[in-house]
Amino acid sequence: MTEPFDVIAYVHEPHEDLARFRAPLERAGFRPVERLRAPDPEADIRAPLLVVLGGPMGVYDADRFPFLRTELDVLRARLAADRPCIGLCLGA
Repeated sequence: MTEPFDVIAYVHEPHEDLARFRAPLERAGFRPVERLRAPDPEADIRAPLLVVLGGPMGVYDADRFPFLRTELDVLRARLAADRPCIGLCLGA
């Protein structure tokens, strides 16, 4: 049996996690790793899949929520490297 691959999920509020996405991702062979407002650029750029979830803030609120800048940098790097990303709500 092969080791599951990490899917990184950026969570912006404690009550807004992967929810119903968790089980299908696990069935597809992923091990969900949720990061609550704490991106890890080095690891997240290399992860097999990145899911960016929603939240009450907007993408232009980076002055109030500095972690958004880091998330955007990770997304830019992943897109430039043609790495898969899924964005929902704020993440889109």
